[in-house]
Amino acid sequence: MAVCNGKEAVKQKGQWWEENNEVHGGSVEGPYVNGDQFAVRFKFDITPKATGERVSMDEVGLYTVKNGKIAEERFYY
Repeated sequence: MAVCNGKEAVKQKGQWWEENNEVHGGSVEGPYVNGDQFAVRFKFDITPKATGERVSMDEVGLYTVKNGKIAEERFYY
């Protein structure tokens, strides 16, 4: 899901992620704020149900805020 528009689409993306991954543990660091953007680091120990192979995931989410709402999110692995 490269592009999501609206609250419902974001909720569906989160639901899809939960349904397709078994989460064994994780942590979240941040937010780190800079102007109209903030970053959050996510570390997860997961098993994607499609592969069954346990993996460690480490990513940074960069969020841009406009008019008091998150207007964009980008993830860096």
